[in-house]
Amino acid sequence: MNHKFRDQCDEVARLIQPTRTPMWLTEYVAYWANELAHEISRQDLLPTRAQTRTRLSKLVGAADAFDEALSEPTMRLFLAHVCGSDFEREIVTLRKSLLSIRSRIYMAFKAPLLSDGMGRTRRGRGKTPLPGAEKPEVLCAVIVAEAWKFVRQEYPGARSKGAAKAALALWAASAAAPRKGWGDNLSAWRPYFEGARHTRVAGQREECRRILSLLDAHWKSLGGGDLGGSKGVIFMP
Repeated sequence: MNHKFRDQCDEVARLIQPTRTPMWLTEYVAYWANELAHEISRQDLLPTRAQTRTRLSKLVGAADAFDEALSEPTMRLFLAHVCGSDFEREIVTLRKSLLSIRSRIYMAFKAPLLSDGMGRTRRGRGKTPLPGAEKPEVLCAVIVAEAWKFVRQEYPGARSKGAAKAALALWAASAAAPRKGWGDNLSAWRPYFEGARHTRVAGQREECRRILSLLDAHWKSLGGGDLGGSKGVIFMP
């Protein structure tokens, strides 16, 4: 762990628990900062809503072009002559499949995830959401909230400025640039801390608690007591 990264993780740990900060809390932050960096990178690779709609539009066009080519009588007669009579039946089945696929792609093109009520691309810089996947900001809030609960015995409120500062510092430690428009507006974290309570992220919360317990037990086994005590050992569960 390089010095700059450790200092950043130390800062996050102190923001989570300013007094009697457990030594192992830095290790927890470091572990999840790396995991969060992967999630942020994956999110950045996702296409925007506009890009997704453009790709879907091209797919519809490709399906139309293919169907049109297969419906041309001369081409079908030629293919049937060269490939045999069974090919004609295959073409009929394929054209039905193309019609179904085209219809589903068009439904996706008009889906509320991408379009507003007027059929236009939803405004904003958001990426195309992946089904079942939460934004990395929610994971960031989960990481902070579970550590907060572990050391303070209660979860931070969604409006907690202290928790928002810790989340912002963790985001920076993950080598992520601040989102445009965030600035020092800590209230931007409110919906993410609200999302951190949702059952959709129950598995992530449980994993955070598991690692917190492992780290706490590991440091205590080294004779650190409640504060963890530093032995210069980095334990990555």
